[in-house]
This record gives sequence, C-alpha cells and structure tokens, in this order.
Amino acid sequence: MVFSDSIFTPRDVPRVADLAEGVDPYTAGITALYQQTLAYALSLRQAGQPIIALGHCHMVGGEVSQDSERPIVIGGSEALSAKMFDANIAYAALGHLHLAQMVGQQAHIRYCGSPIPLSFAEVAYPHQVLRFDTAGETVVDVTPLWVPRAVDLLRIPKKAAPMAEVLAALAALNLPADLPPEQYPFFRGANCAGAARARFARAN
Repeated sequence: MVFSDSIFTPRDVPRVADLAEGVDPYTAGITALYQQTLAYALSLRQAGQPIIALGHCHMVGGEVSQDSERPIVIGGSEALSAKMFDANIAYAALGHLHLAQMVGQQAHIRYCGSPIPLSFAEVAYPHQVLRFDTAGETVVDVTPLWVPRAVDLLRIPKKAAPMAEVLAALAALNLPADLPPEQYPFFRGANCAGAARARFARAN
C-alpha cells in the first residue's frame, strides 16, 4: 500500500493548534498530514501488506546539490525531521535532493537521487534507481540499479589554462566520427562563464 504527498506551501497543510514555543507551523502541518494519511492507510491495510510512503521534501541533514536545487518553501523552514515517518511505514521513498542518500542513517528512508546529472556539481554522483524487496509488512533488501550515462559532462580544462591548451584538450577527445549529435558531450571549463554544448569540427 502506497501513499504520498506533493509539494505543499504553508497554507496548504493542516493547521496544528496549540503548538509548543519554537515549533514551526509548516513542519508541524506536514507531520500532521502524514499522520492523517497513515491512519487512513492503516485502516485499509490487509494482513501482510507493507506501507510505502512517498514524499517530495527536504529532510533535515540532507546533502544539497549546488546549482540545481531550489528551496521548496521560501523562508528556510522546509527541512523536515525523519521522525514524522511512523514505525508502521516500511519504506519512505523521497524526492527533491539529487544525491542518493539515506536520511538519518536509516536504510528505509531514502532519496534515490536523480537518474541523470542535472548540473556539473553532480558529475561524480552515483546515478541510480532503487529496487526494494519486501517480505510481509517489512522491507528486507534495497538494491541500487545503476543508470548508464548517455551523454558525458566534461570539465575542460579542470583548471584555468591558455586557450591553446584548451583547444588542444578538446581536439584530443577524439570522439567517434559517427557519434550522433544528441550524444555530443556537454562541457564546462575554468575559462568559460557557463556550460556549453561541445561541437567538434571534423575534417573529411
């Protein structure tokens, strides 16, 4: 049995009355929303069914990617605690952060990560999808399935260098003559203000 949230603004979530001092209304509302949804899922669950939660959210302690991720809620209160996931939840599959990671070192609460790099800050990330296996109401194994990279992202040069050296490094790439244009690599260099699509002239 699967239930999920979406991206909610502070006015979308339930209002929690009588909050303790210092408790953020947005995070309290998201927690209440998960609790309400879980209670409904438990009322429908049949024996042996695991409960899987989905969420597009930023969890406390999550490692953020530079250049490619934006805050979900303006004001900095979007980071949520893993404590909102009740022990009845067998697995929480999370989205928003692009780096594959567990939350709070808990193997059943995870970001799968993006299947492709979405900026040059993510070139070294392990891009994957995750398969999890269940037995009864619990998850017994989580297996990464690696996603091959169809288009390379290259830093040329990795450090600032004279233009002649940059052009020589590009020429040395020696891309296959029959490489389709849609597979040409993207490149970024220390000499460049931004990323550009690499185009290589080939002599006949």
